[in-house]
Amino acid sequence: MSQLEILAQHRDALLLAEAIGWLHDYRKCSDEQLKVQAANKAPKDQALPRSEATDPNSLSGRYNILTSTNLQLPVQSNARTVTNLFDDNTWRQDLLGLYLSRCHNTAHFDKQDPAGGKQSYPGIQISSPFGFERPVLNDLTSKMWALPWASLATYSKTERQNLFVALRNLFPQVGADTRRPTNEVDLWSWGLLVGALYKTALAGALLSASTPPDAQNLHWRLLSVRVDGLGYLFNAARLPDLLSRQELLHDAFARVCSLLEETYPLANEVYRDEHGSLYVVPDLPGLLGLTNSQGVPLSQLILQEFAKATLKGRQALQLGGEITPVLVLEPTPWWGQDPNRSGSDELPAINAMLSPGVRAQADAEAIEAFWNSRIDAICTVCGLRPQGPARKAIERNVCNICEQRRLDRSQAWASEQSHETIWIDEVADTNGRLTLIVGQFDLEGWLEGRLLDSLLVIAPNEGTTTTKTASFSRVQRIWQTTRQFWREVQAWLDTTLSDDRRRVLLYLDQEPDLGPFHVYELDLGSTSLSVVWYPPQADGSGGYLISADNLNAVARRLGAERHILEDAVIAAIWLEDYLQQQFMQQTRQLILHNPEATPGKRQQNLLAGRRLIRTEHQDTAYSTAIPILAEPRSFMALVPANRSLDILQQIKLKYEREMGKVRNRLPLQLSAVYFSRRTPLRAALDAGQAMLKRKTMTTVWNVRSVVQGSLPADTCDPAKDRTTKPGPGRTHHAFAIAS
Repeated sequence: MSQLEILAQHRDALLLAEAIGWLHDYRKCSDEQLKVQAANKAPKDQALPRSEATDPNSLSGRYNILTSTNLQLPVQSNARTVTNLFDDNTWRQDLLGLYLSRCHNTAHFDKQDPAGGKQSYPGIQISSPFGFERPVLNDLTSKMWALPWASLATYSKTERQNLFVALRNLFPQVGADTRRPTNEVDLWSWGLLVGALYKTALAGALLSASTPPDAQNLHWRLLSVRVDGLGYLFNAARLPDLLSRQELLHDAFARVCSLLEETYPLANEVYRDEHGSLYVVPDLPGLLGLTNSQGVPLSQLILQEFAKATLKGRQALQLGGEITPVLVLEPTPWWGQDPNRSGSDELPAINAMLSPGVRAQADAEAIEAFWNSRIDAICTVCGLRPQGPARKAIERNVCNICEQRRLDRSQAWASEQSHETIWIDEVADTNGRLTLIVGQFDLEGWLEGRLLDSLLVIAPNEGTTTTKTASFSRVQRIWQTTRQFWREVQAWLDTTLSDDRRRVLLYLDQEPDLGPFHVYELDLGSTSLSVVWYPPQADGSGGYLISADNLNAVARRLGAERHILEDAVIAAIWLEDYLQQQFMQQTRQLILHNPEATPGKRQQNLLAGRRLIRTEHQDTAYSTAIPILAEPRSFMALVPANRSLDILQQIKLKYEREMGKVRNRLPLQLSAVYFSRRTPLRAALDAGQAMLKRKTMTTVWNVRSVVQGSLPADTCDPAKDRTTKPGPGRTHHAFAIAS
């Protein structure tokens, strides 16, 4: 039997082991645990019991079926019950228990003893890695017992997903330790890592050529699956193309994740950004060469799975060979916490695995199959396949695949009366301007673990100064926190930039010969209105042109008065009345152009002989923010230009509130690219990408003196005193620190 088939044969057992790792500290997610750890603990307060079957407050008492649910793997002769493994007093009995104990220690060696720091119950707070606190949830015990515990008795890939979602929603709300300042690692960060280490360690033991390694000798590595994500995303001519590429990359990484975590369960994803993922894998130097029953190596299976990424499950729209990932197995294994507790702890080289630049590369053989002796112009979107062969695709200078991907995005937008937008013109402000907001955290020192030494467990005035241990859990919590920061900004933008804007629907006397869900420009004389053709559907919907423009901006360009432009609803009604007056009452000729046609056909009227017979407006307000990136390091979003400065200010305030304690070690760069709605999107994205490449300059400031009392008066006049300007041979003013 091939190595990968061995893993597939024991899939359910390995996934159950992973779930045990996720849940192994479940008793911490309880009101009882908070009371036991509190400064005002009462004598009657006790933690939840471990596994007493007769106690209704124990896991065995509540879910008796788990007392006969076994974890069995050929790494040892006997099985272990789930409830038995949840009791840490039994971990020294056999290999399954010793492995779990080793993984627990490897993930938990950030557990340090502060000087005091106990909190009072109720009112327990959990902290971010940067010292920003929020309250722990109430009624924890009932929420913990409501988890899908019974699913462990029939555990499989389906139950895994349900349990994962339930734990992801609950465990991050609970601190693994309640004492300040070590209350910053949440229970999910610990459990997620223990589950990853435990599953991969057992997978490595199953594949070991000889006796499974001793628990003390367990090592792991990282596996990176990376692409040039920004290069692929930003090589898009239009926003629907970019959004389709986003979805394709997300599906590609998700498929690889499913392959490595479930189909052949030998890895767990521990990091993801716009460029790809990092996985924890067992210490197997030849891991990428492991084969399935057909002799296909794991490296090739990953590439094949990545290429299957598609939109809405449609095989014809697969990613194919447009972009292929680079696979790198970490050269040096690590063991986390030194099992001998002699101080030789080892962290994975997370930042080193993320640092090498990856160039966007296509699969030449896969792309060659599309040409098949054809001699045609190249697609202007993917830059790989030939244009066409469909007529509508050739008219827009794209291949069939890219054309259909655009249509899918546009069709979803039109048919679902979306609360979001995919059109640049809808985001533009009344003056037709947009802003690309760019944000970036410098995480290099944090992912290396180097800057964790700047965080104290015991301050100098409390005893011997002790810094926080640079553990895997802490490093993982760093990037999870910065990613959550950007996701909260993104959610706030969606809410803040939703207003009463409407979309106008235009019905014609005859069905035009237009591309389904294509965007066109309706000539209004002094300006134009972007519209999308929504063809009649089988369910009776559609059969009209729908606006894809900021109606306030169109009304302004048509000369509407200022008070009309101040209200989005009034502006929409005004424009609807204008269209009725011009094209229904005065029977003005409708003129529609295809902005993407060749120069010779761009002025062709696609609505010749058609009349406007009815108008309506869509009662769906939508957000004028388009998120592009919300990753651990990077953030990008398109917003109206007239709102950009307020948005930047609010992001800055959020950063100062939540990360102000480490602002000298976690710099935030905020930038803005302003451009017109007619500026090519690719030009704006190039400018944004250049801003992401800016490096933070780190300098050390030495305090020369400390002056007690108030600061001296500032009598310097920069206009007269040229010594305020730094430079070779210049004099620098000294600053005193008041205390």
